Amino acid sequence: MKPSIPAIFTLAMGASASAVAPRAAVEARSLEVVMRVMTNVYENMVRLDGAITRFQAIHDVEELKQHGGEMVTTIQSADAEVLGMTPITLEEAAQFQPLSEKLNVMGAALLGHAVEKTPTFGQAGVCSYAQEMISRIGANVIKLMGDVAAKFPTDVQGEGNQGIQRFANLFAETVARLNACASSSGQTTSSGPTTPFPIYPKPNSTAAVWSPTPTGTRPPVIFTAGAALNGVATGAVALMAAAYFL
Repeated sequence: MKPSIPAIFTLAMGASASAVAPRAAVEARSLEVVMRVMTNVYENMVRLDGAITRFQAIHDVEELKQHGGEMVTTIQSADAEVLGMTPITLEEAAQFQPLSEKLNVMGAALLGHAVEKTPTFGQAGVCSYAQEMISRIGANVIKLMGDVAAKFPTDVQGEGNQGIQRFANLFAETVARLNACASSSGQTTSSGPTTPFPIYPKPNSTAAVWSPTPTGTRPPVIFTAGAALNGVATGAVALMAAAYFL
């Protein structure tokens, strides 16, 4: 006995729904992953920034070491999760943008405060440690940024990669100042870079030397491809989002 037309229609609708549901679940997990891990990164940045701004003398170095170590561990854990997630869509990238902007502001503030504290670090004899800490964080942050950007649609990856370059330059400037402080005060840099501008890894650990920004300039910072959506017309975002669901 052949199934009736309504029965065929019902079966087809059921098959369609079962195909859409897993796709929606995968997308939800991908967006959830990037939001969760990058929120963890943001919260650790806030704590490290607090330790930097509170630093007054050598007795404060333990707090700096604690939050610096936690920052590196958090970034590495976040990167491991990001590498394992599926790509996200353009509309999901739009949802990530507010957090991306918060990360931009916090990252710039943290590095700015590290530069402001350089004289205090010098007086306490910890410029060498601060330089190594920022250098390690920078290397891991740049890799994380690249791996997050690689999960975004190609439409925004170009802008995101430019932002990564600018952020790498900002890290390099900060490391250079701390390195100069360590050298001028006769401190030994045990594991820091041998030049003022360290080698940061590109996405997936491919090394490349990032050139510094010109002296005295402060380029705008874009943390990930989420912020690059500023360069995509709203109409285009809406059009692509509509096309995705058709």
